[in-house]
Amino acid sequence: TELRWDNEFSPLLNHSIEKFKPMMTRVDSDTVDKMLAESREEAAAAQAKNAPAAKKSSKKAAKSDEPAGEIDFEDFAKVDLRIAEIANAEYVEGADKLLKLTLNVGEETRQVFSGIRGAYEPDQLIGKLTVLVANLKPRKMRFGVSEGMVLAAGPGGNDIYLLEPHTGAQPGMQVK
Repeated sequence: TELRWDNEFSPLLNHSIEKFKPMMTRVDSDTVDKMLAESREEAAAAQAKNAPAAKKSSKKAAKSDEPAGEIDFEDFAKVDLRIAEIANAEYVEGADKLLKLTLNVGEETRQVFSGIRGAYEPDQLIGKLTVLVANLKPRKMRFGVSEGMVLAAGPGGNDIYLLEPHTGAQPGMQVK
């Protein structure tokens, strides 16, 4: 017969009880620690495999304020630096260090996310000229796609200084 609440005081006769199957097992901290250690090892191995040596040395140099290793002129010539006018600047929701910049680069417009929020308010930047790494591969970020990088100097935080070209430079001009 059907089980119902009003039958609560009736004995359950002629019913079989199935073998017990636990819905979940107890979490063993040793097993979790082992899984985490294996995961860290795999991540470190993958990162070491995918990170070229040049990338590692440039990150190390940037953190220590020491000059990066020498490059050939041909390597430097690959970098396309352009004058860009900041057409718009706005805060990035959910980011403490980023500003979203809309840049006029002559005949095109680019969107760049820059970590200069600690030093600049968006309205201070509109209309300023700066230098853009124009041939940097676009980078998909959590907030959108960044289509280049603006050049700035300084250790970070409030001490960031956006590079500004002299009067007469025009958006889209190549820096040579």
